[in-house]
Amino acid sequence: LSRNLSEYAGTGSYIGLYGEKCPEWIMLFWAILRSGNKPCLINLRQPVSFSKGILDTLSVKLVLYRDACPDFNRESLNFEALLEKSGKCDASYKTEFGNEFAISTNGTSLKEKICIYTGKEVSFQLLNILSMIEENSGLVETFKGKIKTLAFLPLYHIFGLEAMYLWYAFWGSTFVFLRDMTPDNILYTIRRYEVTHI
Repeated sequence: LSRNLSEYAGTGSYIGLYGEKCPEWIMLFWAILRSGNKPCLINLRQPVSFSKGILDTLSVKLVLYRDACPDFNRESLNFEALLEKSGKCDASYKTEFGNEFAISTNGTSLKEKICIYTGKEVSFQLLNILSMIEENSGLVETFKGKIKTLAFLPLYHIFGLEAMYLWYAFWGSTFVFLRDMTPDNILYTIRRYEVTHI
């Protein structure tokens, strides 16, 4: 994915990432970084017109998505199309990782606000968990030797990305994705797959 993306879109730009939490979203997030670009995480709860303004501010020319994507007045490419962009993976492919991502937030005002996080800032946030574990070891307690985190929060939100995904990826968690957000399915999934953390 990352090699196809760098060949298709070059390096050094913000690339939009649109979609609900799913394994493909995570793969696209890392593919953008690995291709030498920077993810712009599009908030699905904001109006499309508002998101267009954020994409304009960051000069985003390409939006990646998994299933469907609104018209943001720029090129868009789905997961499967990016995966098929070229043939065999070339072992000589090299590029430097992108070192930042952007998240938009609006609170309740719909006034544009973009937060940019660098790798260093994310590392500090991840390492802060060490002092939290001293206060609450339950953050990383296992059940039958495993940590299984319910992928419940949106990944385009800083708390979902940091506290749900990156913190628990750091500890080697398995992520359990929901088929849908109905209460019955949530309870069934937690019990069936022995989820340890929500």
